[in-house]
Amino acid sequence: MSHVFFIIPAAKIASRFGFKHSMSFSMPLFIVHLILLYSFPVLEGGWLAVAIGLSMLFAGCYRGLFFTGYHMHFLQAGDGKKRGSQISFVMILASVAQVLGPVLGGLVITFFGFKILFFLVVCVLLLSMIPLFFSPDGHEPFSVSLKSCFKGQAWKDAIGIAAYGIGGAGSLLIWPIVLFFSVFKEYTDLGLVTSVSLLFTLAFTFYIGRYVDHKPRRVLRWGAIAQSAIWIARAFVQVPMQAYLTDSAFGVARTAVIVPFDAMSYQKAETRAQSVRFIVFREMLLNGGAGLFILGLAAVPNLLAGIWAVAGVSLLLLFF
Repeated sequence: MSHVFFIIPAAKIASRFGFKHSMSFSMPLFIVHLILLYSFPVLEGGWLAVAIGLSMLFAGCYRGLFFTGYHMHFLQAGDGKKRGSQISFVMILASVAQVLGPVLGGLVITFFGFKILFFLVVCVLLLSMIPLFFSPDGHEPFSVSLKSCFKGQAWKDAIGIAAYGIGGAGSLLIWPIVLFFSVFKEYTDLGLVTSVSLLFTLAFTFYIGRYVDHKPRRVLRWGAIAQSAIWIARAFVQVPMQAYLTDSAFGVARTAVIVPFDAMSYQKAETRAQSVRFIVFREMLLNGGAGLFILGLAAVPNLLAGIWAVAGVSLLLLFF
């Protein structure tokens, strides 16, 4: 939720220094966020509360700077005719990292300890920004404000973007909790079902991206309907095999939502006089919708109701 409050300042920083610089500025903030998370087990009382508050603050700053810069850089550097393929390629790289990361991290911890792993992660994060500057960070300064970003935007886009954010929050928050307490009892089992789902999704991501290049709205429509149906099926999952099947199917359906949604977002941004305003509009509603959903779930802690809510909200993506 803190991300929402830093999107406008992040856009102003990107206007002054450039989108690549905005992404690079985010890395030290992310590292401080990780250090604060690392400190939680050794803190108590008021100091723990301060650390939690600061970690949320730095996370919001990091996400605002990184994702505003990332989306605008992708918009400028990408090929509009092959955007679906390009988005799916990025997703494939991220998925491979998600599969290999825990394995490599576990090996480093086993042989060298957590401190060495943390040091290596920090180095990788800092080094990952270097390739960005192999090409110039060309940009023109722009003006951005809360009013200008929301002025003239379509209400259907607002509904679709908020629904997308809520769907993402449900996937990251509700489903892992349901799996752990209702189906699996060990973290290793939970990690295994996630890895199987990722591997299954990888087999389809490339082809989904290729199809999105030609018919993004059709893919989004079918992806939203399939995602909603799978959320309903998830409400009845009781045994591990059902979890594996629904999670694998959901990975494909979610990809059929993410790739066309992002591609259409960039397409809509290009039609605006200042594309960055649509990106800011998108980021605020996406994260605002997710944040309000999480707050609502905290107020009414009923996971089954949350599953049915996400199933219904998924269909609102049809407005986008």
